[in-house]
Formats: sequence, structure tokens, C-alpha cells
Amino acid sequence: MISLCSNIEKEFNEIASTYETNRLSSWYKAHGEIILNVLDPHQNGTILDIGCGTGWLLRQVAKSYQNIKGIGIDISSKMIDIAEEEACRENIDNLSFIKCDWEELDLSVLKGENINTVVCASTFHYFADPIRASKRIFETLTKGGRLLLLERDKADSILTHTWAVLHRFLIRDHVRFYLSHELIQFFESVGFSDVSIKRKLKKLFWKRKFYTSLVLISGKKP
Repeated sequence: MISLCSNIEKEFNEIASTYETNRLSSWYKAHGEIILNVLDPHQNGTILDIGCGTGWLLRQVAKSYQNIKGIGIDISSKMIDIAEEEACRENIDNLSFIKCDWEELDLSVLKGENINTVVCASTFHYFADPIRASKRIFETLTKGGRLLLLERDKADSILTHTWAVLHRFLIRDHVRFYLSHELIQFFESVGFSDVSIKRKLKKLFWKRKFYTSLVLISGKKP
């Protein structure tokens, strides 16, 4: 029986080569721009991108913040291959990439890294255990470090509700979409403080998507 993780990896392996150029590439890049706009202008240390895809966001961070190191994690081997190739092509040498499922990654590989920002964009709904995934993010951050999570918000989104029902009762996997207050509860329950909504975005016909409902949530490790 093929595992969900294998199915997810297969799905993203198939689209990796066109991920930054296909019909929805501008939509995904716009997600990254939302995060870029709220990063600390004095950013330093290491930023960890969980579900980094082809590394587009980390490449933009590396160009803007010379003193920052970036680590990208993705379940798709082909996404990681392209992320490494693109960073090399653009002569960016302060990024590294790991092919792994975040929920299974041996966190000791991140030991010694000064990770003061964790980014998780359009990835959280894939986690089988949201509490465990949140706790691992908390453990990875340094004291005072910040989580930036961008995720689809079910509130007022019939399309996201529909996808949630399909995944639960037809596809029958563990992909889940949440309301913003549910996401906040996950992070507060594992120790994050100052958890709040930084931005909500609801748009029709935006970046070639019929309807977009996103929420950006920030939390701090005290």
C-alpha cells in the first residue's frame, strides 16, 4: 500500500520542473512575497523553510539579507534537486536543502543552527499530526525565535471547505484545512506566545486562481 507521503512526493515530483513557470507559479510566488513583506529588516541568523519547494522564497531572502543562512526542507526529491540547482545557478552559497518529511526529520541535524525564523507556507495542511508538527517547530527555534505560517483559511471559503470534505471522505488521507483560530490554538498549546493573525487575504481572480483565502499567523518562542 502506497503511503500518503509517497503520494505527496510523487505529486510534487511530477510538477517540480514547471513549479516556477506553470499557470499557478505566480500564485505560489505571491505567497512568498507576503512572507517577505513581514520579515524583520534586521533579519540575521538562520531561516528554516518547511515545505520549501524549489527554494524560490529562500533565494529571495538570500538576495535581500546577506548575513542570513537559509535551510529548506521538502518531501519531494525533485523539488530539492531544482532548489539546489537554482541556488547554484544564481551563485547563492548560503542556502542548504534537505529532502525529508518534516514530521520524520531527525531534528539533531539542525542542532547548532541559530534558527530564529521558521517559515511554513501552504504546507501545514499536509501534516498528519498538527500538534506534533507544531511542537517540532517550537523545539527547533531559538529563544525569541519567530514562526511565520501562511495557510489556507476555511473561513468564508466554500472551495477550501469542499477540498477538506473530499480529502476526508473521498480521498481519505490526513490532509486537513483549518480555521484560523484552530491554527492559533495548535501553536499556543505547544508554548508559542504572542500568536496572532498578521494578515488575512481574500480575493477573487487573484494570480490566476478563482478564489484565494489565506491567513498569515505569527508566533514567538518565549
